[in-house]
Amino acid sequence: YVMSYEQKINEKTMVKLEAYLQEISRVPIDTAFNGTYSLLNTSGGIPTNVLENAGSGKNKGIELTIERFYAKDFYYLITASLFDSKYQNKNTIWNNTIYNNGFAGNILIGKEYKMKKNNSISLNIRYIGRGGNRYTPINLSESIKKSTTMLDNTQLYEAQYPNYWRLDFSISYKKNKTKSTWSYGADIQNVTDHQNIISNSYDNTNKNIKNSYAL
Repeated sequence: YVMSYEQKINEKTMVKLEAYLQEISRVPIDTAFNGTYSLLNTSGGIPTNVLENAGSGKNKGIELTIERFYAKDFYYLITASLFDSKYQNKNTIWNNTIYNNGFAGNILIGKEYKMKKNNSISLNIRYIGRGGNRYTPINLSESIKKSTTMLDNTQLYEAQYPNYWRLDFSISYKKNKTKSTWSYGADIQNVTDHQNIISNSYDNTNKNIKNSYAL
């Protein structure tokens, strides 16, 4: 279910507001009553669990988009979203999905500079920010006792990694010829080298929990 409102502020700028509710049925889940696996929390790989199409999911949120179309060698795009994402297995308890970040936003700004012979240089900068992914905390004492990762399934996807953000920058040079156009560019992601945590795991050698970071 989607409700949308769109308005042009002027000839160059548009604003769009959209609210939505998505209901998902027959989701592949673990056949066990207290099984924790759901396909809605999976980004890849082949599950080893025995599955059945008995799960549910629901997503709801509101999104804002502000876009200035390319004009006078300049453009920008701003998006913001607030949302809630839940899933349900055979025990009929609604839990957070791994992707229930809560919010997400994106700012993209670009400018083109004209040069001689109709050549140009384009500069673009993008900021991405969102809430961290959800995860099930590791039970450290039990993991140490059993020398392997033991999750605290009483807090299924209740914990959340720190907010994710990064700044990207790109530059390109376009050279126009009579019968062809050449473009040279560089795209640098995460120019500030911000360390975003994307997962954690139990380190049995050092008997502690270690974080893994995005590239």
